[in-house]
Amino acid sequence: MAINANFDPFVDAFAGAGAFADALRLAVVSGLREFRAAERLAAEAEQKRLEDKYGPKSRRAQDAAARLDQLDLELATLDAEIVRQQTVTPQTADGRFFVYGRVFDSTGQGLARVAVAAVDPKLTVLSRTTTGDLGRFELLVPLRQATGLNQAVGADESTRMGAVAPPAAITFQIQLTQPKAQAPYLDSETFVALPGQMAYREFLAPDMVRPIPVTTKPAVTKAEATKAKASKAPAAARAKKRK
Repeated sequence: MAINANFDPFVDAFAGAGAFADALRLAVVSGLREFRAAERLAAEAEQKRLEDKYGPKSRRAQDAAARLDQLDLELATLDAEIVRQQTVTPQTADGRFFVYGRVFDSTGQGLARVAVAAVDPKLTVLSRTTTGDLGRFELLVPLRQATGLNQAVGADESTRMGAVAPPAAITFQIQLTQPKAQAPYLDSETFVALPGQMAYREFLAPDMVRPIPVTTKPAVTKAEATKAKASKAPAAARAKKRK
């Protein structure tokens, strides 16, 4: 007896399981974030009460301040997780490689208007994009088409003649440039780009957002220059006399 089983409902169920799990995780994290935000409001009011009663340098007030710092760190972590869960995965395709993710500072805040570039070992820019308001970016790295015929062992004549090899893998690194920075930040990781593949990365660039300090010599006034010249004159006269 032939059995015609329809597995489409099971396939659809498994296909939607991942999306359901992501939505459930986002709901849980969002709920926890609301709870921590309410807890922080109460902790802030309690810290102010303790400062008014015992003074800002009292042990109780300092413990309350430390608790506020801990809650701020937890809220930043939850905010980053919410943004991560809401990030859309790009569509893959042959002949290109995607790197997507976020750029943020040491406080967990996304950095906007940061130039994200893929550079080869010679620091030649292969592709470039810019982060959005939440520090998100999506960088498409084109792959070079390999040249030559398919010379695989065992391939017949029809396969070898005119066959084009698939795109060649390339290596690159991510370079970040913030508008106010005087030098770009080159991440140490080396990517191997393969056709139809992608990678999610988050870049912490705490030093990149601050301009590199430039040390300059203090300006010398005309009076100070005259005084310095006069002090050097007796020494020069004594040296000439000894000669």
